[in-house]
Amino acid sequence: MNGPEVSGIHHIQFLVTDLAESLAWFSTVFGARYQPEFDHHDADNRRYAVIMRMPGLAFPVQLRESTTMAPVIAGYEPVTFGVTDRAALERWATHLDECGVRHSGIKKARIGEAVDFTSPDGTRLRLYTLPVRGYDDTEFVE
Repeated sequence: MNGPEVSGIHHIQFLVTDLAESLAWFSTVFGARYQPEFDHHDADNRRYAVIMRMPGLAFPVQLRESTTMAPVIAGYEPVTFGVTDRAALERWATHLDECGVRHSGIKKARIGEAVDFTSPDGTRLRLYTLPVRGYDDTEFVE
């Protein structure tokens, strides 16, 4: 490598049409904890973004309101969350059922198994089993 390295992920961001609705959904589904001290406000003091901490992630998650862009990217999958194994996926599928979130059920994926579902704005989210031996020792299945 010739250039500098990235040190990690600072935060991830989801575009949403309704901050309150999405904040409630992420809190219910992911156990996200809202951090109001990091609210983002525009020049008119209108809140346009919030920060949450999600269990299992070492970095924050931002919800950013965009009534124009969020509908345009509905169906897009900006991030895939890793889970340890099939048993974790089974627990997630049960949890999603309990939350009333429609999902794909556990399905075979290229290097493991996955469950797909969508946020209230139609953002596609995926839970994917992490490779047991890491990515370098994993073969992709077509």
